[in-house]
This record gives sequence, C-alpha cells and structure tokens, in this order.
Amino acid sequence: MEDEPEKGYRSPNKPYLRLYEAEEYRLWIEGAASADRSRPPPVTLDANESQSGFRDPDCYRMYHMRFFETYINDLSVQGYLDLTGRHAKRLDALLSLYDDFKADMARVRETTRVVHYEETGWRGQVRPCVTHEMLDVELWKEIRLKWKIPRVFTFSLLTLNQDRLTEVMSNAGNKPKFQKLCLSDLPPELINEIFRHASLCDARLLSATSKHMHAIGMRYLYHTRTLQFGFSDILQVYAGSPFRTELQGDDRVAFFSDLASRRRSHLVDETNFLLSRPDLIDPLQTLILFDGWSFSQRVWDENFALDHDFYAPVYLALNSVLQACKNLVNLEIGQFIITADWLCTISLLPSLFHIKFRGSIINDPSVETAIYDGSIPSSPQVVSLDVYEGWNLNDPTREWDGGGLWFTILLFPNLMTLNHHNLHDARNPASIPQPFIRQRSTILSSSLCRLALDNISSWQIPHLSDWFNLHCNFATPCTLTHFKLRTNRWVGDDILVRLLESLRSAPLQVLVLEGLKDGSVTLIHRIAELFPDLIGLTLIRRENYCQHDLKKVTWPHQSGEYAVAFANFRKLRYFGWNFRVPRYDVTPSPLVLFEDLADGKVFDDKDLYFREDDAYFADTEMLALPFAAYCPTLELMMLESQFFYASVSRGPRGEIVVSGSKDGALKDPQEWNPSFFESGWTPVVPSSSKEANEVL
Repeated sequence: MEDEPEKGYRSPNKPYLRLYEAEEYRLWIEGAASADRSRPPPVTLDANESQSGFRDPDCYRMYHMRFFETYINDLSVQGYLDLTGRHAKRLDALLSLYDDFKADMARVRETTRVVHYEETGWRGQVRPCVTHEMLDVELWKEIRLKWKIPRVFTFSLLTLNQDRLTEVMSNAGNKPKFQKLCLSDLPPELINEIFRHASLCDARLLSATSKHMHAIGMRYLYHTRTLQFGFSDILQVYAGSPFRTELQGDDRVAFFSDLASRRRSHLVDETNFLLSRPDLIDPLQTLILFDGWSFSQRVWDENFALDHDFYAPVYLALNSVLQACKNLVNLEIGQFIITADWLCTISLLPSLFHIKFRGSIINDPSVETAIYDGSIPSSPQVVSLDVYEGWNLNDPTREWDGGGLWFTILLFPNLMTLNHHNLHDARNPASIPQPFIRQRSTILSSSLCRLALDNISSWQIPHLSDWFNLHCNFATPCTLTHFKLRTNRWVGDDILVRLLESLRSAPLQVLVLEGLKDGSVTLIHRIAELFPDLIGLTLIRRENYCQHDLKKVTWPHQSGEYAVAFANFRKLRYFGWNFRVPRYDVTPSPLVLFEDLADGKVFDDKDLYFREDDAYFADTEMLALPFAAYCPTLELMMLESQFFYASVSRGPRGEIVVSGSKDGALKDPQEWNPSFFESGWTPVVPSSSKEANEVL
C-alpha cells in the first residue's frame, strides 16, 4: 500500500526488515526473473484470467496488503516490541493511507454486485461463499493501479480483510499499544550485551533499525571477514559439466589461466577496497584467508598448479590487510603456503590470541631455519593454536616427519591451547615434533594447559613419553590440565601407562585416550593412582588393529570389575567409554521385576508389557550404578556418543538415582571429549582479555 519509489528502489532482499519480506522476496525473485530488477514491476492489468495470478511479476505485492492488517493487529491486540520508538509516527502515516484506501474501496463497492454461491470441498462438504461481480471494470483497474493491488488479491478478499481489520480496531477501542520503554532507550552497555549474544543475521537486522543501533553494532557486524582466492561458481559449474572433458591441451590451459587471473584481480580489488575503509578494518576481529584454488584442484582432481610468481600479488595483498588489522583476535589461514613475511606480520599484531592453520603448510626449509634460529620474531601474544594437517596439493609431508607447522610452536612460547589435527586416514598418521623442536620448546612446563593430538602414529607414543619426561618433572612441573590422545592404531596398556607416568607432575583435570588395545582394569587403577583429582575421563577401546572409528566394542572384563577401580577418584564427575551392552542381555531392572512377581504382586497386563520391554532392553543406563557407588562424585557416564549417556544424582536419603538420555544430546560435550571436527579443546585465554574471551 505504501509508495514504491522508482529511484533508489530496494527490492526485497536480506536483511529482511519488514513483516513478510522473506516471503515477499521468494515471490519477487520468481516473478521478476525475466524483468528489470532495478525498478518495481508494473501492475498486471491485462492478463489471461485462466492463468494463476501467482505467475504475475507483481504477485509479491500481496504481502504489502497483508502487512498492514498484521501490523495493526500486533499493535492493537498484542502490543509490539518497539525497537526505536518510531511506531506511533509510522502508524499515523499508515492510518492516513488507510483512510484514503477505504474511501476508494467504498467507491468500488457501489459498482459491484454480490454473488452468493456454494463450493464443495475435496471431502464433499459444502460451504457458502461470496464473491463480487464488477460492474465498472475500468474503475477497478484504476483503483488497482493507484494502490498497486496484484491480481491474486481479489476485491472479495480485500473486502473480507477490511471487515476483519475494522473489527479488530473497534474491539481495541482504536487505541494501539505502544512500547513505553524502547530498546534504544537502554544504556549502551546493555545494547552491547544484546549484540554480543545475537547471531550475525540478527545483529544485521538490529543495526539496520536506526543510526544509533548501527553505531553500536558496527564492531559486531564487521568483526569477521573472509578473503579467498580462486573459489568461484564458475569452477563449480565447470566441475560438473561436459565442458570439463571437452577442454584439452591449449584450450584447457587458456581457460584456467584466464579464470585464475580474473579471480586474482577480484581478490586484489577486494583487499584494496578494504584497506581504503578504516571503518571496516578497525573493528575486524576475525580474519579468514583461504586459497580456494588449491582446495578445488584437489577436490575436483584437477592439476593446474599456479607458480610462485603468479601468487606473489596475492600474498602481498593479503599481507597488507594483515598489517592493517591492529585489533585482530582470531586468524585462520587455509590452504596457503605460510611465508616468513606473514609470520613476521603476525608477530606485530598486539591483540592476536588464536591462530588456525587449516590445510596450510610450511614447505620452505629456509623458513624453518629462520624460525629455529630466531630470525623471525616470536609472537608471545598468541595463546591458542589449531593445526589441521593435510589437504594441500603442495604438502611435502613435512608435518608427517615432525617438521613444517610444528616449527610454529617455537614462535608461540606462551601457548595455552594446542590442537593438532590430522585430516588423513589411519594409513597416513601424524607425527610429533622432531627432537630438536621438542628440545627447544618449553611450553609443556611453562604455559600449555590444553593439548589434543589427533591420529598420531602409534609407534611414536614412546617418543611422546620422552618429550613429556624431558620437560615434565617435579623440578619443572607440567602445566597440562586437559589432554587428549587419539592414535591411528591401537596401543597396549603398558605403553600408555609409561606415557601417563611421564605426565605424573601435571595437574590433569580431563583425560581422553582413544585407541586402547587391552582395556584392562589395571590401566584404570594406574590412572586413579597418578591422577586422583581427575574430573573427566574418557577411554575408547578398539577391537582390532585396523579399527579407527569410534563405536561400541566388547571389553575384556565385566563392567562391575571396572567400577571397583573408580574408588580412588576423589573428584571425578564424568566417565565416557565405548562399552558394548548387547541389546538382549538382561540388565539389572528385571531382577526387581522377578522379585515382585515372586512375591505375588499383580500387574495390569498393559503395565507389565511395557515394564518388561523397558526392563530387558532399555535400561542400559543402569550400568552407571556400581560406578556411582564406588565414586560418589560421578554425575555423568557417556556410552559411545553424546546422545547416549546416563545422568547420576542422589535422592533425598542419599540413594543413587540414574536416568537415561531422554532429553537429547548432552550439553557441552566438548568440555569432556572434544571432537576434532569442532576444533578440539576450547581455547583458554587470560582472564584479563575480555575481547578475546568474547570472540573465542
């Protein structure tokens, strides 16, 4: 119903600020597919009435008509959250329009004839209906043109909505309910807190409501930016089309050369624009640099590598952006080759706390040498590091032999969280750092609190023990509080015990071991002796040498035998393992049922049926009972995954109460056993850094 300006026309698009704008966009994009989208489409007056009005380019305007009715209803009946205090002014303007609209509707109504008829539904029910026959078609076209009424909104429907709206306004006494306290009236610190908890989509909507909100929301809107090279829709289309096989020889080289040049120009232009806008680069806290060209070449099995000279402008442009991001907290580099210039720039970013290398590599021995001899300055401000090894065509397996990105731990002497992931399968495991890196780095005894090692080669566990023994003793105690180890093949308990003994000086709180070969009771006894103050323990056994995935397996002893070993834990709250309970094994609950039946207790047939089913097949959570008896602090037992667990509590008389996972997935499973698909351990940042805590 409102005017649509020809100049400065904004088609319905994200962020959706108005009622029904998302639905309006869906119809607009379909109807305007072949029209000029820079201006509103004309009202469809001369159309084939046998065709649906939803095919008209202007059918999206049906939501303009619905908007007014819903808007008035929300204000008059329910009240409405007034973000900026503009509803009163807005309503007055709409009511003025509505008065003119009612007058025009009254003119048309005088030239119509009411027709009553019956309509039969698909179930055969008959219902009375009313329609209006137009006696002055030209007048109705004039009114439709004036108010931009789409063909799908008939005069009968408009009349029905008008009558309903009049009733709503009358029942409310024509006194709309306005918010007395608006969101914009809140102190800036409270609005900042709202923005901090809002998603990016919601933050965009909130900041678009007023200049005041936009000024506060700037840092939340532009705190994250991705700069990527080479990844384009053209490549996606090419990968799945016959054109892929038709390109051969010089034509194929020309195609990829032109495509790469255009993508490089696009990236350079984007970085130049960003550097010209301090208002966009100053609030930037998370920056993602991604080499989509290298990634797409691997995914689509192409082999069109670009040389160093071609990449030089890309690296230079991205380095310029890095130098300008003085407030950067979180940096992710994907698929790129890490250069000495980038590492030097990183050392100059005062607020940087977290770095993630995803599929990136160091393949230049001179860079490794420069790191080792101190030519590249260290970055003491970085306290969290994630390394995703693999998925790079240029990867010379330097990380596999303990080099490459392992050198970066020498640049970050104050690391508190280190997650090392391996994106390959068990046949291509990761390695621990080379001996001279292990000798030089002191993070194990100076700062490192959380360490996660994924898909580590099982034959290197003794070397891992040597690393821990080198820096972790009673003279220089280990600082680890959270440790997760996942090996590519199973590992014997004797080897794992020696590894844990090398960590005996660590104040461990959470321990995760994935890849047990034996799963003996002795192992748990030894863990309890070494770390009696553990609050979380996860043990994953494998049934054979080749098993790599997490699944339930048979353990060598009965569950109750393991429970005895938990008596020495003083603070344990969580225990996770992959103990298999065959579905048709009789579990503890049937014993109570058998006793009741033996005592002559009579059950209703239906009640007995359901009770038997639950007792025999759905009370695996009772496995936690003996563990809770030996370990009074136990609160959770995880069985295979976050969706199958047992909660332990105490009744009014101190009795143990166990309940199953009926409320969905466990909250915060990363706290106990971090998934490498979700970046491992949650980063630890110094409590003095409020901004880093908010971002990370």
